[in-house]
Amino acid sequence: MRGVKLCLVLLAIWMLYVEPQSAQNIKDEQQPTQQNSSPNPLVNEQQKESDQGAEKKEKQSGYITGFFKLIREYNAEIVTISTAVMALFTVALFISTHCLWKSGEIHSERELRAYVLITRGSIHHFEINRRMIAKIEIQNTGQTPAYDVDANFRFDVHSWAAHRFSLQGKL
Repeated sequence: MRGVKLCLVLLAIWMLYVEPQSAQNIKDEQQPTQQNSSPNPLVNEQQKESDQGAEKKEKQSGYITGFFKLIREYNAEIVTISTAVMALFTVALFISTHCLWKSGEIHSERELRAYVLITRGSIHHFEINRRMIAKIEIQNTGQTPAYDVDANFRFDVHSWAAHRFSLQGKL
């Protein structure tokens, strides 16, 4: 985008620097009057050089006038195309902004969520005909603490080869 702006600024400066000449001024420069004509070859050579410089200026002026004539002729089309391009960029900007907003919302939700983790667990009195006791320590972590936490824990004792476990109640 910076390159486009720089090119437009340079084009504007160049157009201000190069002065367009009228066709009458160029004709007057190219055709010497009888008073200025001289049989001296040095004068003729200088006159040829000035004629060549005038031709270059005419050519440059022709490009610029042609460019402006093109802009004047197709003004409506140029405005339509540039408006359509601006509309496309506006839609792309809207979509990008919306995605960025959604991403930030998800990130802040995850960052501010309360996390409750099991830090330690142990079973005591693991003997036959004795009541077993399970101890579980939980830690409230995250930037936002958890309030009113209900935790249900369940453990089952099975023989070593058990492959199926009951899923009664909520976990």
